[in-house]
Amino acid sequence: MTATRPTIWHRVYAIIVPYRARLVVSMVTLLFLTCLGLWSPWWSAKLIGGALTATIKDGVVTEGLDRNLFLVCVGALFAIHITSSLFGFLYSYQMRTLGGRVIFDLRRRMYDHLQRLSLGFYESRSSGEIISRMMNDVNSITSLVTGTALNALISSFKAIAILAWLIYDTPRVAMVAVAILPLHFIGYFFFNSRISHVHWKRSEKMSQIYGKVSEVLSAMKMV
Repeated sequence: MTATRPTIWHRVYAIIVPYRARLVVSMVTLLFLTCLGLWSPWWSAKLIGGALTATIKDGVVTEGLDRNLFLVCVGALFAIHITSSLFGFLYSYQMRTLGGRVIFDLRRRMYDHLQRLSLGFYESRSSGEIISRMMNDVNSITSLVTGTALNALISSFKAIAILAWLIYDTPRVAMVAVAILPLHFIGYFFFNSRISHVHWKRSEKMSQIYGKVSEVLSAMKMV
């Protein structure tokens, strides 16, 4: 029986397994920050629509102020801001630490793997392509693990939460949001292939640049 090759997701999972606890902490922190971000507009609306009031009597506008509600709203917004700053610092620290360690592990594994490859591999590929994979591909995978995947999950949760609140509070606005949503998917499928092609061309150009830089710096420029 032949062993099946692991997919890219299995390989990514194998990379983040040693740091799964730190990744879970980062995910929970980001989820908490998202919830705080959803609460802030509610308190702002409460402040403007409830604490700061105005009445019109005999054509004269009289400004009013609910002092207790005003202090509660300002205190809540201040607490949300301070808490968001603290947890934002914790999230940034976790992500920078996780990203640095993932990059270190990936480049170390790739270097060890390159040392075991045959000479035929290096004859069939330019030095620029190898350097490009060492630099750009590692950074792309690290960005996927520490940024893109988490942000996609949190953005999905945030969109569902906001849509649920709109359906409960203002169904008409929710209907407008749902009606516009298909345009996003149309744009995604329309531009996805073009963006992929441009990204591939960029990778090829970067490989050529890395190759020329490597030849010049190593005093082995081909004539």
